[in-house]
Amino acid sequence: MASIRDQQLAIAAAVSAASLGFTVSDLPPTQPRAGVGWVNVGRVTIGQTLRTADCTFTVVLVLGADARKADEQLTILPVPLINALTTGALHAGDVAVEPATLPAGDVSPAQLYALFVTLTLEVDS
Repeated sequence: MASIRDQQLAIAAAVSAASLGFTVSDLPPTQPRAGVGWVNVGRVTIGQTLRTADCTFTVVLVLGADARKADEQLTILPVPLINALTTGALHAGDVAVEPATLPAGDVSPAQLYALFVTLTLEVDS
């Protein structure tokens, strides 16, 4: 069993190691750009066994500002991402990938295309 922090780091490592062109960390960068990602800790609920919890994580992967490239990546990336998170040490059972947009603040472009990858893992602290 692993802590929330350990699982967050394991998810970042698994996605980064999948050779999909993303460098994923546990915290968001100060200026998101294409090819970076991070792992957000989300909802934590009671677990299936004594003294455990289920934690939902969201991996945010920035695709960039180009809509055509983002659309192309949406057709290529979901299955390899799911495979990266359901095999190996993680064995997440409920991985979902969906397109999203991120506000880019006061800089141009005003939004970035992204993928949100959600999954739930059991944690012990």
